[in-house]
Parts: sequence; structure tokens; C-alpha cells
Amino acid sequence: MSTSTLASEPLTSVFASAPRIPADAIFALTAEYLADAFPQKVNLGQGAYQDDEGQPWVLPSVRESRRVINEGLQHEYLPILGLQHFRDKAAELALGPETYAAACNKLATCQTLSGTGALHLAGRPIKFCHHSLSKVYIPEPT
Repeated sequence: MSTSTLASEPLTSVFASAPRIPADAIFALTAEYLADAFPQKVNLGQGAYQDDEGQPWVLPSVRESRRVINEGLQHEYLPILGLQHFRDKAAELALGPETYAAACNKLATCQTLSGTGALHLAGRPIKFCHHSLSKVYIPEPT
């Protein structure tokens, strides 16, 4: 095939056949909470304690621990995709500065809890898009 033929063909993502995954129900619950005008409402959706001003309420034992270790720790959940600065720097590290600079506005990234969590998140869309891939090779040591 000539490059002119390739250039005229539309680019198809390997994820084009991936099914849409429904939105997480916790976000619908949070949206309902935010839309409710009742002044004495309580947000039970995310499990974070807040004071009357909507600031994190820190358990006394945690407050004492912070005093002992004297670190500026946060007590709020990260956004669902993770810490943006961390995600940007991780993508730059993985791709290299030049490739990252050229592609950063086309990247979709998320932060995971662990290496196996990351592999799981990467593997799910691949599974949906490539049904013929039936083997997983695990190196030793893993």
C-alpha cells in the first residue's frame, strides 16, 4: 500500500468497538445531594466527614497523629481520575517529554490504587475490543 492510500483511509481506534459503561451511581447520588435545597441535608455518598462549613472533619485520633508526625496531610478524596498533576507527570515519564508535549491534549489518564489496579483498568477495554485475545502471559517473577 502506498502512503497516499494510507493517508486517505480514516483512522479507527482499537477501542471503537468498546461498549459504553454506565456512569457510577455515586455520581447521580452526589448530583441529587448538590441539587437539594434543604439546608440540613447530609451527604452520605462518599464517606467523608465534613463540618458545618463543608470542610473535612478530622477524627481526633487523626488530628493527634498529624500533630505527632507534623505533616500537611489532606483528608479529602481525590477526584475520580486521581491527582491531575500526578497523572500529567506520570504520562510525561512514560512517553518522554517530546512525545508527551506533542500528544498531551489527546491523552486520557487516570490514577489507580496499585500496579495490579492499573493493569486491570488497562485490560478491561482491551478485552472488550479484542475478544480473540484469550491468553495472558505473566512473567516470573511478576
